[in-house]
Amino acid sequence: MSTTGGVRRVGRGLLPLIVGAVGLPVLLVAPTAAHAVAPVCWGITDDTPELFIFHPNTVSPQPPTSVPLSRVFRGEGLAYRASTNSIALFSDSPSHLWYFNLDTNTETEIVTPLPGHIDGAAMWLNPADPTDEQLWVTSGAQLYRLDPDTAAVLSGPHALPAIGGSPGGLGFEPQLGTLWASDDRPESVLYSIELATFVATKVADIRFADGAKPDAESLDFAADGEIYTEEDNGDKKGFRYILQIDPATGLVTPAAGPIPGVGDLEGLACNSGSNVVIEPGGPQIDLQKYVNADDADVAPGPEVNEATPVEFLYRVTNTGNVDLFDVRIVDDKGVVVVCPSGTADIAVLLIGQIVDCAGSGLAVLGPYVNIGTATGHPRPATNPDGTPGDPVLISSSDPANYLGKEVVVVAPPTVPPIVATTTPTTGPPPTTVAITQPPSSVPTSRPSTTPTTLAVELPETGGSPAMLWMLGTIVLIVGVTIHRTTRRVPVRH
Repeated sequence: MSTTGGVRRVGRGLLPLIVGAVGLPVLLVAPTAAHAVAPVCWGITDDTPELFIFHPNTVSPQPPTSVPLSRVFRGEGLAYRASTNSIALFSDSPSHLWYFNLDTNTETEIVTPLPGHIDGAAMWLNPADPTDEQLWVTSGAQLYRLDPDTAAVLSGPHALPAIGGSPGGLGFEPQLGTLWASDDRPESVLYSIELATFVATKVADIRFADGAKPDAESLDFAADGEIYTEEDNGDKKGFRYILQIDPATGLVTPAAGPIPGVGDLEGLACNSGSNVVIEPGGPQIDLQKYVNADDADVAPGPEVNEATPVEFLYRVTNTGNVDLFDVRIVDDKGVVVVCPSGTADIAVLLIGQIVDCAGSGLAVLGPYVNIGTATGHPRPATNPDGTPGDPVLISSSDPANYLGKEVVVVAPPTVPPIVATTTPTTGPPPTTVAITQPPSSVPTSRPSTTPTTLAVELPETGGSPAMLWMLGTIVLIVGVTIHRTTRRVPVRH
């Protein structure tokens, strides 16, 4: 057992169920860590003194960046040591173990002669005991276990006769602790190695969909649990990429690249182990997302009228016990997020600090959900000199839901125009009633006794005959009254 003395972070939430016998425990574990670690791989070529850094992404493969090394490392093995965040490299003639520290970009040589030319290397950190860190290498078809601090041989050589060529790639599944290998010549085959018996069993042929075989000279697991290898021989597929292997079929998918230069990629290491070395209560981040001030984690969320503004709030909190660097907020629906910095980035998020960022959009019709994600690094992701820094990435995501409602426009009631009315003209014409007074009996010297006719023109009423009879009666009575009054007027002489 090796005690590194440099373990900064301790795995948690890992339950060992089965322990193997020969040196390396075989574990079935149930990881419950509340963080996510992004996959990162590193590679070296045989013609340039640089370490390439890859960020695998099968959807959109990207070319690597690189940092300078002091020399071309002719040894072909490469391994990631999670406890010290460093890369194990191997020189040749003489063969020595070196470490490149990813925090400081410095190299340290472990001056102990190795068994020979190193073809493959893999590092494993025991999730049940973070002080148990194991380094395994191959030289030809022989397998050795080395002390990761002194490079002294602890076990081996162990022959791997089932592998026809050279097991150039080695990688440990980070949780189960099982060892995998690739035979890059002449077969491009994926093997699993039983460390109790050192029997190698063929798992699958490593191949492209058209049947062509990649170089597969190196292999390793990343923190996402996927297996990665490489293709750097232009005479096979005409490109140089890091490839993700499907262990069930052996099919490969480009995940990073193209790789610059013309040199052969000799070693590949990925960040398996990073996801089990987060110290208790260490780097943690929490994101809570709101829509129109509503937490809205569960659908349908608040109702919002279609095409009206929607405001999103992204509240990010450093819930761990270390400062976080290079924090970034993104939205899976492309909402532009703006933090107090004016961008979606927060340079440093102090322990316990809360920062609110904002985004907005117009509501769409129907159910809607978008997810915000905050990521950050326990140490700067970029070193002061501009080179890549900390590969450990923690993250937190939170959804926001709303229901877009259709806006129904109700027209105001229509008021009919005011139209002037006139008296109907459909009734009978005006009625004339003639009243004839009898001749006066007064002497002729009196005023004329010529009978007087009183004509009363009744208005047009359109009434019934009964109504006309009543009007006629009234006129008759008036006429009689006038007549009587005339007779009583004395005659003046």
